[in-house]
Amino acid sequence: MSAKKFKFVSPGVFLSEIDQSQLPKTPGGIGPAIIGRTRRGPALKPVKVSSFQEFVEIFGEPVPGNEGDDPWRDGNGLLAPAYAPYAAQAYLKADINSPVTVVRLLGVAGDDSDGTDSATPGWDAKDAYGLFLFPTGNVIGPIEGNLAAIFYGTSRSESDALVTIGLENPGHGDYESLSNVAENGTFGARQSNTTRLVPFSNDKITLVLSGSSKTIKKSISFRPGHSDYIRDVLNTNPVATNTSIATPPAGTLASVYWLGESFEEEYERLQTSGSGEPHAVVLKLDDLMTDFKSANHEAAPAQSGWVVPQYNGIPANFDTANLEKLFRFVAIQEGEQGMDLHIRIENVKIADEGSPSPYGKFDVVVVQKRGIKLHVVDSYENLNLNPNSDNFIARRIGDQYFEWDTAQKTNRLYGDHPNQSSYIRVEMGTYFSETGKVSSNPKHVPFGYLGPIVPIPLACTAGNGDLDALTSSFGTLSGATAGWITGSIGDQRATEVKLNWAEVPHVVTASQGLDLVANYTFGHSPFHKKKGSRVESLTEVNLGVKDHLRRYSTFGHLTDQLDGVADNSTTKHSYVFTFDEVIVTGSAALSNDLSSYSPTTVSFNPGSHASDTAATAIITCVAEGALVDTKDFALTASNGVVITYNISTGGGIAGNHAIYDATVNSTQTINFLGASSAADVRDEIIQRINVGTGIGFTAVASGDNVLVTQKTKGTSGNTPIAHPIDGATGLTFPTAFAGGAQAVAYTANYSASSLMSLVNTFAMPLHGGFDGVDITEADPFNMSARAVGPDTTTRNSYANASIDRAIELIKDPEMLEMNLAVMPGITNTTLTTKLVQTCEARADALAIIDLPDVYIPPSEAKCTSFKDRVDNTNPEKSAKALIKRQLNSSYGAAYYPWVKVRDTINGRDQWVPPSVVALGVMGYTEQRDEVWFAPAGFNRGGLNEGNAGIPVLQVSEQLLSSQRDKLYEANINPIASFVSEGLVVFGQKTLQMTPSALDRINVRRLLIFVKKEVSRIANGLLFDQNVPATWNRFTGQVVPFLESVKTRLGLTDFKVVLDKTTTTPDLVDRNIMYAKIFLKPARAIEFIAVDFVITRSGASFDD
Repeated sequence: MSAKKFKFVSPGVFLSEIDQSQLPKTPGGIGPAIIGRTRRGPALKPVKVSSFQEFVEIFGEPVPGNEGDDPWRDGNGLLAPAYAPYAAQAYLKADINSPVTVVRLLGVAGDDSDGTDSATPGWDAKDAYGLFLFPTGNVIGPIEGNLAAIFYGTSRSESDALVTIGLENPGHGDYESLSNVAENGTFGARQSNTTRLVPFSNDKITLVLSGSSKTIKKSISFRPGHSDYIRDVLNTNPVATNTSIATPPAGTLASVYWLGESFEEEYERLQTSGSGEPHAVVLKLDDLMTDFKSANHEAAPAQSGWVVPQYNGIPANFDTANLEKLFRFVAIQEGEQGMDLHIRIENVKIADEGSPSPYGKFDVVVVQKRGIKLHVVDSYENLNLNPNSDNFIARRIGDQYFEWDTAQKTNRLYGDHPNQSSYIRVEMGTYFSETGKVSSNPKHVPFGYLGPIVPIPLACTAGNGDLDALTSSFGTLSGATAGWITGSIGDQRATEVKLNWAEVPHVVTASQGLDLVANYTFGHSPFHKKKGSRVESLTEVNLGVKDHLRRYSTFGHLTDQLDGVADNSTTKHSYVFTFDEVIVTGSAALSNDLSSYSPTTVSFNPGSHASDTAATAIITCVAEGALVDTKDFALTASNGVVITYNISTGGGIAGNHAIYDATVNSTQTINFLGASSAADVRDEIIQRINVGTGIGFTAVASGDNVLVTQKTKGTSGNTPIAHPIDGATGLTFPTAFAGGAQAVAYTANYSASSLMSLVNTFAMPLHGGFDGVDITEADPFNMSARAVGPDTTTRNSYANASIDRAIELIKDPEMLEMNLAVMPGITNTTLTTKLVQTCEARADALAIIDLPDVYIPPSEAKCTSFKDRVDNTNPEKSAKALIKRQLNSSYGAAYYPWVKVRDTINGRDQWVPPSVVALGVMGYTEQRDEVWFAPAGFNRGGLNEGNAGIPVLQVSEQLLSSQRDKLYEANINPIASFVSEGLVVFGQKTLQMTPSALDRINVRRLLIFVKKEVSRIANGLLFDQNVPATWNRFTGQVVPFLESVKTRLGLTDFKVVLDKTTTTPDLVDRNIMYAKIFLKPARAIEFIAVDFVITRSGASFDD
């Protein structure tokens, strides 16, 4: 330390402490990149994980296949084994501080896509039918029904025959002939004098399905747990329609249809209507409702609706469509699994008047559905909307995202704030689109959100007063042009039939309780409705919520779903929640401070903010003999005018007709002499209130009681509509008036701030997540001609293009560090060659590739026996095929054959490609010895000893010595099975055909390791002076490093040359430092030759 750093003014001793014992930061380890399918997680974005526990947290547990009872809801990604998780588990078991980089596969289109069906991500079906529920089937006048289920038909089998679906109508003759059904989509009873809506009986109805060769009937119920529950008795597996890999049970017609969405809540909603058994009809949907293939059906994350603020304008002008869009949440991971998340915005608080900062605050909680349970997985407290604050929501949670750059062939990063959450990011609204901009009103806080988008209702109306059977088609309401139903309905009783998309579940009465943390949570409901009730069951997670939240087809409403704003022409929001339309009702008068108030109900009333019916009060009436005329009550209009009413038992009721001016404060008398019953008392109160000129409220009968309602209302400064006089604590109209302490309901909307003291939490779902894959494939990235077969390219196959993009993402060594690369199970020769070429171009990684046809997984083709799965090739054929490819690269390696491993997490045996165990052995080798030791042989490659990181049970093919020789001559490393020693990796060649030290894996990995470490040393010298002193610094670090490698048996000798003979004056003038490093790699013993010499008895060994 220089003395200049001390300040000397007067004499003294100056002490300073200099710590030169600090250890330099150790460079992070480098591990493999793994490309493949996983259970969940970010897709087509390299994600680094340092442990298998971290892998499971982000990407989920290994997928053994054949999981889930309901593939439509569980996701088809669980039907076939995913090999990437096993590879990660195998390598990370070594615990060598070398992270794994995972690139999850989901579906995207190639940059050069030809636009054909196979080149477009997503899926499609042949037909779609909707089952609609009605409260009754016998209505003279209009009738309204809601969508309750969607069935999808396919043309993969039965000679492209269509499946047709209808309902049985017992007691009314034949149902409509199935040929007509297929033609015009009309269903119901044939009789012209009866309803075409079919009734349920004991919660059941009979569905009729017909294919080209058979017709079947299924009794179905919309109640989970019922013996005929619709999702238990019908096919819910789209893969069952793929007869290339599936053989559905005979007589089920599962090969030609599947049940998609079902909305069980619609049945429970109708059960509360009191109109008897619900009725149903099945109608054909528009063909576009089956098309989930488009540019907008690539893999995409789920997102919430736009969050909106409180409204501060004139109540009559309130319109949720005009509210500012503050922000919305987007899942970090792409795909349907993002819809297992929902967001809770809690503890919303508006800044107090006079507060130093106008910004309010709120908390964000992320909740994830795991099976049938909900888990809080992330939370952020005291957030705000001030872009300059450390607690700004985008800064605390993060707002960055990647988009694919087709020109640069890489992901480009956008956004201002790094993502802190592993689950969500924030997308700010237009007012925040530029750094430093704020909301249109700094006092804004999250007050609600725009709910999920659904198609608008459709209707058909009779032109002559009766619906014309079989010809009445559904058109759109409000002048819209796009309809989503093409079927027609006939009913001679109803004059109009209106059909709605299913209502997305949300909380209406929060006091009944969607409650994880605090009371009165509004918005999204993840719970089942109780049987026959609109009340949520807080112990039963609704597994069907995802059906309400799915990405829509290519029909006209898809764009609105992506933008998050309905156009109100073809789409609408299923609901728009806002605290501005929350109503509080209680038995005591409400005050502006509701923090300690005990309400009877807290309910969400859509449309109430701009309506005339928000603030109400109930006056409980008794017979006149129980009245006492010394007790009064008062009613307050929304404009503040107060009318006090005196109770008089001595005046005649005729006086109640006297008109009075109700536009100013006054006191009026209600006479009850002559009113005997409670109903009479009720009528006189109604009469007296309503005769006031300009009265600010109305009074109507509600049973024997009086319902008083303000004519206009607003949320700002609204006072309670009714309150008692004489010091009573509630409008109970004390004992003499009410005949006892009977509760009276007060209802009102209050100012935003006062309401927040009582209710300040709402939940919102994430919707629209999409995998972008063909859901009729168990493994959308299988190696058949249907997906990634040998003739597929990025131009004609989205699955091929998706894998190709994943390889592009690991191309740049400056963007991603790796020393190994694997794509377990992907054997397409074009793609595996590209992986090898990518590693060679980087010159710092070894690609482990799998060979075609060694084992045919069930997700690729049907086989009658295991023999059929392994007889497509043999060692000789595989060797010849690889030689023919002429790869000749030391940056690649291949193994043979497949192996069976034990999935200890799921308790299953699983066939996996050899790249999985090869990667595990390389991790183990590095842990046990060094990276430059051969990852083969009984010491390091013995698979029965656990050296692969996961238990290995057997090989798919027992190799003879001659077969091993054929493979090794072609640079394929055999996995052998020996009687005594068990399973062992019995080779360590690279794919280099030219004989050299680099045709062995241990040498190639040595060079990768050495080059990477020398590169790190050299990076520390960039932009330093190109002089001998700098050269000496370089050699001073490189020589000890290489000496260490030599000591650890990686090198037999080396030499470093960096002087004027390498860095000549000409190179110095061109700013180049040039060094030469000569290496003699240590070779592995692969062949041991021993001569046994038999000598004569008298021979001397010394000779």
